[in-house]
Amino acid sequence: MNKSPADHPTNRQPAPYTAIRRADAEVACAMRSIPATWVELTAIGTGSDTFEGYLERVLIRARAAYFDKIERRRLAFQSRLTANINPATGRVRLVHRFRDCDMVEGSRLVDIEPTLEAYEALFDDLSEWAEGPFSLTIVSPEDACEFRPEFRDLALEAFEDGHPHVVFG
Repeated sequence: MNKSPADHPTNRQPAPYTAIRRADAEVACAMRSIPATWVELTAIGTGSDTFEGYLERVLIRARAAYFDKIERRRLAFQSRLTANINPATGRVRLVHRFRDCDMVEGSRLVDIEPTLEAYEALFDDLSEWAEGPFSLTIVSPEDACEFRPEFRDLALEAFEDGHPHVVFG
């Protein structure tokens, strides 16, 4: 089967695509909670058959796919939150591990409402006041019962071991 050079994907002109117009882009963006400023950027040239118009349509699809991926991750995380609700309290327990600027590391349990908004508020609050790395891990009610908080002063341990200039974490 002989194919002409015009059939090669790099030589083909993009087919006219008129299904995505400005109104369609605005509806697609609204359905996926895309910021309105992106509609302005992506709607330019969407009705043309030029290569630039083709690229704009590809960008609209790529941004929509990106926001779909984010939404799927949010839904998966929400399901993890709701799957680990403590039946006694109706809340979710998280393990907060941290290290501060003085090389004190530790872990503790934190209770939150089982919503993404509560998790994001906690994460934002911890991020604002963090003096070093930290992590939040969702734990099941059974694991939360067995959890014991830990605190270590790594700088003091290094000093007591005779190596005040070396801190192992």
